[in-house]
Amino acid sequence: MSQGDLFRRTLALLQRAALEDGYWLSAAARFNEATGARGHGLGFGPGHPDRDGDLLALRFVFGPQRRQV
Repeated sequence: MSQGDLFRRTLALLQRAALEDGYWLSAAARFNEATGARGHGLGFGPGHPDRDGDLLALRFVFGPQRRQV
């Protein structure tokens, strides 16, 4: 699989995971594969660069396990 294909598949799974929590671990595993990471955190918010943002969604994953905040 090319890096472009891996990126597109990872992005598609992240989009699904944003709408359906059941996809989150699959998306996290693909994200780790694409980046070479063993774990990561991902936050999503409205994105106002001139002030502190509000988080709408936040997930932490280490290996195959989801971590609670």
